[in-house]
This record gives sequence, C-alpha cells and structure tokens, in this order.
Amino acid sequence: MLPFLKLKSGEVWLATITVSMNCVEKAMTLYVFNLAIQSFTHTVEEVELTILYFWTNTNWLPDTKSRILPEEPATPGGSVRQA
Repeated sequence: MLPFLKLKSGEVWLATITVSMNCVEKAMTLYVFNLAIQSFTHTVEEVELTILYFWTNTNWLPDTKSRILPEEPATPGGSVRQA
C-alpha cells in the first residue's frame, strides 16, 4: 500500500516550489498540486501522476513563458475563433 500524503499547507508549498522555477511555473504547479490534494486522501503517486498529466497535456511552454491557446470548436456560424 502506498503512503498517503498528509501535508500542511506550508509543507505543500515547500514540496512543490523550487528555486529554479519562475513565478508562473510556481503558480501553475501549486494550482495543480492543490487540486490533487484537496481532500488529503490521494497517495503520493496519484499526486505525482496528476502533476505529470497536467504538464504533459497542456500547451503551456514554461521555457518561453508563453501559452499557445488551443483552437476553439467552430461557432454555429461556421467560423473558428482564434486567440
């Protein structure tokens, strides 16, 4: 059985934020981590997989500090709205 993650908010902050991360990366990682452990019942592995899934399934590019917005589905008029 995997150990359950039982951290105080300050420990979560220290566990997820590193000196090498920029402000936006810190905010994004904390946001995802917070979503993953809201109930404090997730295992460490589940939290790690949630963060990994988030970072690999988003168009966020931390190294360029930019975000590519995905195309939205076509509107009823037939046009596609671009960001």
